[in-house]
Amino acid sequence: MKRILRTAIRAVLLVLLIVVGIFLTMLVVFFAQGYPSAWAKQMWSRWTCQIMGIKIELRGRLPSRAQLLLSNHISFLDVLVLAALQPSFFLSKSEVAKWPLIGWLARKNGTLFITRGQGTEQAVKDIAERLKVGSTIAFFPEATTTDGKKIRRYYPHIMEAAVQANIIAQPVLLAYVVKDETTGGWVCDEDMAYVEDRSMARIIFDMLGNSRTQTIVTVLEPLSPEKYTPKAMAKLAHASTAEAQSLLYQHKYDELAVEKAEIERGRS
Repeated sequence: MKRILRTAIRAVLLVLLIVVGIFLTMLVVFFAQGYPSAWAKQMWSRWTCQIMGIKIELRGRLPSRAQLLLSNHISFLDVLVLAALQPSFFLSKSEVAKWPLIGWLARKNGTLFITRGQGTEQAVKDIAERLKVGSTIAFFPEATTTDGKKIRRYYPHIMEAAVQANIIAQPVLLAYVVKDETTGGWVCDEDMAYVEDRSMARIIFDMLGNSRTQTIVTVLEPLSPEKYTPKAMAKLAHASTAEAQSLLYQHKYDELAVEKAEIERGRS
């Protein structure tokens, strides 16, 4: 009964918050002819996370200046979590722009879209321009969601935007976790993963009923465009994120430390 009541209350509050977000976005778009302020988007994201029961633990400190924010990708919830921590614009696949309501909100809130298989030159140029005027751009270099247990290859193409704008690339590890009853350590919360057998509706429904969803975001070493090529940035960001994940779950990936050292020496 407690779970049913919690789900019902959170669902009502979430719908109300979405309506408020749509209303405010319409006001800004039609009257101010711009995007909602970074502060407003951050506060909306924080409130949404609170209503959905997402508890965020930030390990480290995100830079206050403009950055190309790189994160592993597990769920559609990642956008909310990152936006709650850092006022950001996002890079998304073009298919999201066609989603009912969500696509409209994304476009009107300044999301940049990229079409797979059609090159990234224009996307890189658009991102670099946003970075140059002081905006933070967040994107997911894996280009797809995963089950949260392993970091896939990071694609380097978008890293060129950091080089063009002379802005740091800031990798972070995002993890949805639960306590292991046996060891007391963290294990991956697979229920949050937006993969083939888990629909968006199912994930939201499960979250609304949970007492709390624990999320850990770990800030890693920033990467300077003056030191690394886009390809090296992608390799090093991937290795650093995978290493942080292995430490969080107490796995042993010694080869990651070797890979990081080789990339830092070669910087290519």
